[in-house]
Amino acid sequence: MVVKDQVIKWDHLTRYMTLKGTETLFTSHTCCHETHNYVVCTRNTLQTFSPNDTKLIDVQSLHGHSNAVQVSHTQWCIISEMNPFTYGGLTCPANHSFCLEVTEDFSMGQIDILGRTPQDAEVSPWWEDTFYEHGTQALVATMDLVQKVILQTEYHLSQVQVETNLKCESFCNSILLMINNVKTMSELTSIGKWEWVKFNVKKIAIKEGKQIANARKFRQTTILSRLNFFSNKDILSKSEEKELYTLQSELDDFYTEKAKGAFIRSRARWIEEGEKNSSYFFNLEKQKQALKTINRLSIDNCISQEKTQIDDYIYSFYNDLYKSKFSESDCDLFFSFLKDRVPIIDSDFRNMMDADIEISELDTAIKQMSNGKSPGIDGITVELYKHFWHEIRILVFEALKECIDKAELSPSMKHGLIILAPKSNKDKLFLDNWRPITLLCNDFKLLSHVFANRLKKGIGEIISETQSAFIKGRSIHSHIRLVLDMLDYNSLIPQTNLLLFLDFFKAFDTLEHSFLFRSLETFGFGPMFCKVISVFYNNIFSSVSLNVGSSPRIQIKRGIRQRCPVSPILFNLAVELMSLFIKNSKDNLGIEILGRTFTISQFADDTLLFLKNKEVYFH
Repeated sequence: MVVKDQVIKWDHLTRYMTLKGTETLFTSHTCCHETHNYVVCTRNTLQTFSPNDTKLIDVQSLHGHSNAVQVSHTQWCIISEMNPFTYGGLTCPANHSFCLEVTEDFSMGQIDILGRTPQDAEVSPWWEDTFYEHGTQALVATMDLVQKVILQTEYHLSQVQVETNLKCESFCNSILLMINNVKTMSELTSIGKWEWVKFNVKKIAIKEGKQIANARKFRQTTILSRLNFFSNKDILSKSEEKELYTLQSELDDFYTEKAKGAFIRSRARWIEEGEKNSSYFFNLEKQKQALKTINRLSIDNCISQEKTQIDDYIYSFYNDLYKSKFSESDCDLFFSFLKDRVPIIDSDFRNMMDADIEISELDTAIKQMSNGKSPGIDGITVELYKHFWHEIRILVFEALKECIDKAELSPSMKHGLIILAPKSNKDKLFLDNWRPITLLCNDFKLLSHVFANRLKKGIGEIISETQSAFIKGRSIHSHIRLVLDMLDYNSLIPQTNLLLFLDFFKAFDTLEHSFLFRSLETFGFGPMFCKVISVFYNNIFSSVSLNVGSSPRIQIKRGIRQRCPVSPILFNLAVELMSLFIKNSKDNLGIEILGRTFTISQFADDTLLFLKNKEVYFH
């Protein structure tokens, strides 16, 4: 690789990297060659921060990140390799990050492959001891840079690992000590404190998890060795028989724990008490993983099994899907037609939606969140939030308030990981038949829950009864019952009419943000709530989880994220305007029965139109 005309030598054997022709580690600017070999470099400087300091890092156009990012007071080099490579006898996939930890003499550093080993970057003890007051802020800045510019590693703590760690006293004590230390760091912003906590929670959890796993593996090996010893003896003493039974029971517990892990990962609904045969759940886990794996895909009317082609096609498909195709002139025409026809929320509801968030609302939201759900890119699960909620609630609250005040989410909250789930009874060869589900960080989901809970209190007053989805007291059964009644009592209808079922292509993923914001204003929502929703979609991005690794970042310029608590209600508000447009159409839609006209019935995006006089539409 070349950085500012300087040659970087990477020695796989010694795991060290050196730079020729310079007294410091690197010179400054980022180097990129087409879509390959991205390098992020920092100078070794502990000087006072200055916007014009040429020793600062200047990162531009990395993974679609166009804004320059500058970091001071740091001794790190973050490197992202976009090409597959061989390391230590293993073939490492693309899109994995490296962390170069600089040693005291500033001439070389050791490399850890974050994407291959379940660990985060380690802070140099020399750095912490010597420049602690600078080091903490620098690590937060560096971590912020990594989250903005380089794809996150996809190592997540499993539910079993979380449960194991939470039962470990040393783990809990380490987390509590770290949280209390962060609370005293007055030099950090509220967002900086919370991001620093999340970074260290994952770091400590992985470290403790590895220690627990190693201890368990060592104990299991010891048990098997001891059992093998007893099996080779012809006669056992009473004490040996007692030890044998104890060891067998302990080994059974190990296998039960393995079965429990496979059970959780398989998302099975039940497990028999005392079940020790784990083969069923391992097979179920494999089947579940196979369903989520895309090994064959129809591309340009040809079936492809080439991994690179499939990955490129998936990235291209979703990169195009989330590009805005908004037409301001069409939008103006649409809203001019609906003028004075849209219900306006009352002042009490408006004021409630515009009010500042309260910590009690977060307390309610955390109780509503379900355990056992996959976390976002930060790897922090709901179980961890709930376990340490008393200690972190104020940190989370202050960070979320700062996000609203600054009109921008933290880097980790912006980043979603898209998991592709196959639609039932659909051909998996076509990418259209895979549902994109976005895994979001739980701190963002807490904030989303707060406003979803507020919306639920008054949304039923402005969403007409023809919409059955996501509103308390309404059900899809009403939608189905109406259709069945239409068919059963068609003799009461004088004309031959038509029921037209509509299915929108990627309805959630193609909702334009500009249209959504204008819809909120049209319903009469206040400036503060409109600001919050715009914050949810300001400069956000996602990566698609592939069979190996993940895609480059995709800017989300349209669409609302599935798995976001407030998304279904926002979608209802948008499609309600379409419903009003159809109801007020001059095309004489609707079937009249006993003095009542039926025009439309909806369950989210599933739309049914009632068309009077079938012959008119057929001719």
